[in-house]
Amino acid sequence: MTEKYLKLVRQESCLVCGGAQGGSDPHHLKFVGGRGMGMKAHDKWAAPLCRIHHDKLHGFGRELDFWIKYKIDVVGWCEDFWKGNGDDADRV
Repeated sequence: MTEKYLKLVRQESCLVCGGAQGGSDPHHLKFVGGRGMGMKAHDKWAAPLCRIHHDKLHGFGRELDFWIKYKIDVVGWCEDFWKGNGDDADRV
């Protein structure tokens, strides 16, 4: 399921600029999902970003501030996308 779901996320346009459709990088949110130390968040919390915005996010500082700056409800996007595309057995 994981790779299938991430492939769907990759096919989405960048949430910031709308570019990179079909070639987005799935970014796993760090501020949700109850991840443990050294672990990435569940794939439910993967959002599509083009390479440019993915790199900007990683160099931005506090992740939540990045999403606020661009006025993006990334948690809502992830929840909605998961509802439409996630596997019921993998829901968290």
